[in-house]
Amino acid sequence: MAGQGKEQKKTATSGRRGKTGRSGTSAPPTSVTFRFDAPAATDVAIGGSFNNWTLRALKRRKDGIWSATLRLTPGSYEYKFLIDDRWVEDPENPRKAPDPHGGYNSVCVVTGSAGLHAGQ
Repeated sequence: MAGQGKEQKKTATSGRRGKTGRSGTSAPPTSVTFRFDAPAATDVAIGGSFNNWTLRALKRRKDGIWSATLRLTPGSYEYKFLIDDRWVEDPENPRKAPDPHGGYNSVCVVTGSAGLHAGQ
């Protein structure tokens, strides 16, 4: 899964919200890079309201940083990383929203700025 840069076809449902988080604007998509520092991990993926919680594998760099760049339209999106079969919030992003199971999802707000990183 991870390290190959291919989208996963399974959908994550446990503990996630189904809302899309899209703003409804017709603004063009913006590149948003999601990163996670996990040098010991074997699989890292991301799921969020931007893709109906369908898992997308992140690529691992030699330094142990995993990343994926997605094209997102302006809006607010909830997401989490799936690290070796365990859901994890983005530790670099202070924006959070409660999930339906007493935990939190990370929140990414896309405003249309190019080259955005999820924690900004």
